[in-house]
Amino acid sequence: MADSLTIASERRWPRFSLRTLFIAVTVFACWLGYEFNWIHQRHRALSSGRFTGDRKLVTALGKGSGLPTSATAPGLLWLFGEPGYASIGIMVPERIPFELTVAEQSEFDRVAQLFPEAIQNNIKWLPPDFTRATGTKK
Repeated sequence: MADSLTIASERRWPRFSLRTLFIAVTVFACWLGYEFNWIHQRHRALSSGRFTGDRKLVTALGKGSGLPTSATAPGLLWLFGEPGYASIGIMVPERIPFELTVAEQSEFDRVAQLFPEAIQNNIKWLPPDFTRATGTKK
């Protein structure tokens, strides 16, 4: 019985200095700030009214197609309750030709990088008399 007590007391816990603890806490805080900033940018892009996000992927083949019908948030964002978006889109005024301007395309590309889980990107053309603030026609 005395042998088992001496064996248990000989076990040593890992040792580290206070400096190591501060470095570990700093690295963790930087990672946490990066993740929360990413979430904030995603929410700001979707709440701007210029971009849309769908959490479910609508496929013509339906659920039996083997394609995912929903997406999970990238990285560890799901730990903070961030939902994934299966598709994102940009809303632009309807015009001829039906092409995005360089500024619209660069803005859409920037926002698309915030949603790497989105496998379907789309453009929603708004009628020329559409008022963005109220969501109604003039």
